[in-house]
Formats: sequence, structure tokens, C-alpha cells
Amino acid sequence: MSDSFKRVQPGQRLAIPARAYNVMLETAEAYQRNKTSGGDGTGQDGNSNSVYIKNNSSYADIDRFGILGISDVVFSPADADALPQFKNKVVLAGDIPNIAAHSGGRFVICEEPIPHGSIGRALVYGVSPVQINVIDESNMFADIKDYGYAYLNSTSSGAVSILWKEAGTGLKWAIVKLGIDNPSIVRARVYSYPSGSTLYVQRYNSIGMLIDPPGQYGTGVLAVKCIIVGSGGNLNNCIPSLNTGSTVFIAKYPEYNYQTYVTTYSWYCTQVFQTIYTGQFFQPVDAGNVLKLKIAGCS
Repeated sequence: MSDSFKRVQPGQRLAIPARAYNVMLETAEAYQRNKTSGGDGTGQDGNSNSVYIKNNSSYADIDRFGILGISDVVFSPADADALPQFKNKVVLAGDIPNIAAHSGGRFVICEEPIPHGSIGRALVYGVSPVQINVIDESNMFADIKDYGYAYLNSTSSGAVSILWKEAGTGLKWAIVKLGIDNPSIVRARVYSYPSGSTLYVQRYNSIGMLIDPPGQYGTGVLAVKCIIVGSGGNLNNCIPSLNTGSTVFIAKYPEYNYQTYVTTYSWYCTQVFQTIYTGQFFQPVDAGNVLKLKIAGCS
């Protein structure tokens, strides 16, 4: 790669390697397509959410709003001759998405048709139309389909938030937000009396209206995982104690499955709960007797 992008000194004979010449042509073609479609030619439309990506798949021509997995960069920072291009313009290398390598957000939504071997614009973060195979109408997220580049699959959690979609199941058009924001802590109220290690809560906005759409647990109800220290693992035997209507703070965090290579996102309560121990550690003391404390594990 170093020889392909070697600089030329004044007076030196110009000999452009085929690889460097082809990359320049592909970038120029993408620039012209962007100008024709009303962009500024940069491929980024004034923000960093849109980048160039080269379709490195061996056979697939990707349509507009198709999907490419991010596999590499075209200009490697390890190559001193390519480092200026790496710093100046984001040009990714893409391939047919697969779950093992690209689930959880390591993919783009193409903003224009990109034939195989060509470079075009793609969205790495932000809002875009896309087609989704809606498996369950209650799904509010989406992720890649294994070796699928024409549409996403709906999921109960994933790297893409569904802002709107056509009614029904099957292949539907949708408006989505690509990229999950960093976990932010939000306020919620306990919907039902807690038990086990899962809370069922409802999120409300500042004027008391439900934030979440109807889900599988009830109107605007979210299932929230809780961390419990101590044996038992039951919220009705923990401190702090919670009741219906109690206020809690929750945040969404990623969970990576090393067996399926899939990243999912779950709600967690930010409060850590402690099991209330009963039995020998809490013996009643009669009036006038000396209180003796026994620490677990000590004689």
C-alpha cells in the first residue's frame, strides 16, 4: 500500500499506480454523485454522521438505504503515505454484514447506491429511512440480518431505534435512528409490587405523560434488571424497599453474548439492593441484657 500512495517530488516523473488511480476515480465519482443529488460534494453534508465507504463485497451492488458492515479503512494510519488521507477524510471499507462481526452497530446505512468495488456515502449515526423485516410488531429496535444487505431485522433490543414503521409484520419501511446514545439515567416509577430480581416500571416526562409505547408487559411498562447483593435475590426482601409508585432511576446498558456474537441492550436500575438477613444474625435482646454483636464468619 505504501508504494501506491507515494508522494511525488517536483521534477520527478509521475507514475500513478493503478490502485491509487482507481481510488481517486471512485472518490471523484462519489463526489459527483453527491453534487448531483444536492449535497456539497463532501459526502458529509456538513456533519460527521455521513462518511464515505467502499463496497468491498465480491458480488453485491448495494441499493440506497442498503446495509454494509464496517470491515476496515481504505487509508491505513499505519502507512505514513496514507496517513494524510486518513486524517482528511473518513473512507471506510465495507462488506456484506454478518452477525459475528457487525451486530451492535458496526454497520452503516448507505445513502446512495454503491456498486461493488465503488465508493459512496453512508450514514454511521443519525436518522434515516430503511426497510425492516418486522418479526414482532411490538419490537422497537432493529439490527442486521446475518449476511443480509437489503434490510434489517426487528428485535426487542439492538443498535437501531425504530422511530416509526409501517403497520404489520414482514418487510416494512421505517424511520430509524442508527446508533445507541451513551446510557443516560432517567426517572421512572414502579408499576407493580416488586418481587424476584426484575422491576416493572413506567417512564414519565416532565408533565407526567408516559414516554414509552405499549409493550409486552403493559401500557408503557419496561422490564428493568436489578443487582442484588446477598443470597435470595428477591426485591421484596431487600433494602432499600420499594412499593408501587416508588421512584427509581434506570439506564440502558449493552450486553454481549459470546455464544451468539450478538449485542443486546437491557434496562438496569442504578440502585444496588442488599438482601435483608434474618435468623441468627438478628436475635432479640431482652431489656437489661448486654448486647453482643456476632459478625458472620467470626467466633
